[in-house]
Amino acid sequence: MENSRTKIVLFIGAGFSAQSGFPNTRELNEKLLATPAGSAEPSVEASISEAIAQFWESVFAWKPGMKEPSLEDHFAQIDMAANSGHNLGPDYDSRKLRAIRRMTIHRLWSHIKRPDVSFAHDSVIHFVTQLNQTFAVTIITTNWDTHVEWIFDSEGTPFN
Repeated sequence: MENSRTKIVLFIGAGFSAQSGFPNTRELNEKLLATPAGSAEPSVEASISEAIAQFWESVFAWKPGMKEPSLEDHFAQIDMAANSGHNLGPDYDSRKLRAIRRMTIHRLWSHIKRPDVSFAHDSVIHFVTQLNQTFAVTIITTNWDTHVEWIFDSEGTPFN
């Protein structure tokens, strides 16, 4: 039987999940060197902060107190060099660049956790739930977080 619900496509991006308490890209960038709250391994997290700060100092001539390099610049420098087998100066060969990339991704995911927001009072959850119940929804997201996936998973709605 064909689905008779109207099909819609929702394009979401930066800021969609901010209403639910998730950090936006600018906030993630600003706290990339900060140890995530409730970290189980503060010494490991401190080492990650130090490694990223040293990378910025070496590659971007960044110093504490300056504006952080954007995430786009950070990853572009790493990816262009590491993926082509090149170095970024004498201290960053492709192996070390891939390690910096993994540390950065770990740090980003450490800051992107489901905020403690009541399901019943979250307007984004309500919006997505109502859309999904009313329409045949396709959602295309450019967000860093997985908020929409979390909503569908909590409802038992399949997604890919």
